[in-house]
Amino acid sequence: MKLKEIRELSKAYSERVSDINNKLALTGIAIIWLFRETSNNQISFTQNLKISLILFILSLFTDLLQYFFLTTGWRKFYSEKYEELKDNKKDVSEIENIEVEQPWNSNFRGWVLFYLKIAFMVAGYFAFFIAIKNIIK
Repeated sequence: MKLKEIRELSKAYSERVSDINNKLALTGIAIIWLFRETSNNQISFTQNLKISLILFILSLFTDLLQYFFLTTGWRKFYSEKYEELKDNKKDVSEIENIEVEQPWNSNFRGWVLFYLKIAFMVAGYFAFFIAIKNIIK
């Protein structure tokens, strides 16, 4: 893997943090908001909707953590390799085209968090569908 590719990965992950997190947060809030209950100017949610909302928030938070760890991990790796290689090369484009070996554990935390956020989202929708089933009764 070229150092330039690592820098591009770091950039891509950091750009996606805000994009994915915002879309998922708005979607979760919108879905729950549609099924809110209001009485006496008080907004409330059924227990299953509250659980669903908490799971959606956990999914969003885990998504944020995933991209945060990937972004900072790749950025740190890029910076370390750049500093290590800059002494031998003067031109930045020359440094960034050097093949470097990717650390074996570079994406491990990211993959764990990836599956965890999906589990939270699936559980959130499961709780949501239970809530809808109870509302429809």
